[in-house]
Amino acid sequence: MGKKKRMIFVSVVLIISLWPVGFFLLGNNDYKLVYRANDVFAKVDTYITDEMRSQSIPGLSLGIVKDGHIVHLKGYGQADSSGELVTAESPFIIGSNSKSFTAIAVLQSVEKGKINLGAPVKRHIPGF
Repeated sequence: MGKKKRMIFVSVVLIISLWPVGFFLLGNNDYKLVYRANDVFAKVDTYITDEMRSQSIPGLSLGIVKDGHIVHLKGYGQADSSGELVTAESPFIIGSNSKSFTAIAVLQSVEKGKINLGAPVKRHIPGF
């Protein structure tokens, strides 16, 4: 796997794996939210930079969303060989990682009874 693809893959994996941790640690106590968030995000930053170093990841962007609101955005490392720094707005090519998200969406639709995996594809995509 190329360095760029590995960087993108690890970015997505980190976001997905850290998401539940952030929700658990942030909790629902509004008066503690700011203090806990600062502590949690400092730990997230340390974790990300340690993993980047051990996995040889040159740069990544991280976004954490809670209750539909962005609670943490940050860029880490370098965007390219010129030394340009990654920001929270740096674009990355997602590539084949979108297939995983599509599969999750399809299986969630199956659970809701909206899609039958045993049915012909034409039932759900008539023009196929």
